[in-house]
Amino acid sequence: FTVTNMARTLVMGLTGSHFVAVPAGVAPETRRYYQQLTRFSAALAFLSDVSMGVLGGALKRKEKLSARLGDILSLLYLSSATLKRYEDEGRQHADAPLMHWAIWDAMFKAQNAFEGVLSNFPNRFVAVLMRRFVFPLGRPYEVPSDKLGHDVAKLLLQPSATRDRLVAGSFVSTAATDPVALIERALVATLALSLIHISEPTRPY
Repeated sequence: FTVTNMARTLVMGLTGSHFVAVPAGVAPETRRYYQQLTRFSAALAFLSDVSMGVLGGALKRKEKLSARLGDILSLLYLSSATLKRYEDEGRQHADAPLMHWAIWDAMFKAQNAFEGVLSNFPNRFVAVLMRRFVFPLGRPYEVPSDKLGHDVAKLLLQPSATRDRLVAGSFVSTAATDPVALIERALVATLALSLIHISEPTRPY
């Protein structure tokens, strides 16, 4: 099982996971994410197997090391949940920036957690070998771009169907002193004020 995961990790790393099968009928814009998630899942299984084999019970005492492995698992889960929500809500084109940002952010953090395990693995010889299998061509993810972050901010800072879907089911108090309610009222007032400025005719000077 460990050898299989090792081989899958290396092959997917060398090919950029471009040949990994994805579920039928997924949105074209999410196809690469499914492939990269499969690659990272195999790498996590490989890293976990080797860690248990080399460290044994000491892995539990290496709390930061085991925590980073847990971080990878959590981030892969969050990425999977993001893809599922995008599909379940009908692949809303307007929601795509949120989906792209969430997955890029999670996968970048998962990648950093992999790096944290490899950089701090007690057996340096094994760590060097594992790095060659996990990242044979370097790390594939960078931080989400500023442009993507700007697109997400625009969606969050104005009323829209996307924003409504994002907060659906969340409780927002109407109490005058509630912080969240105050922020929501401030948003509405700011937008109303900007519309007033736009509608005012330009005064000659």
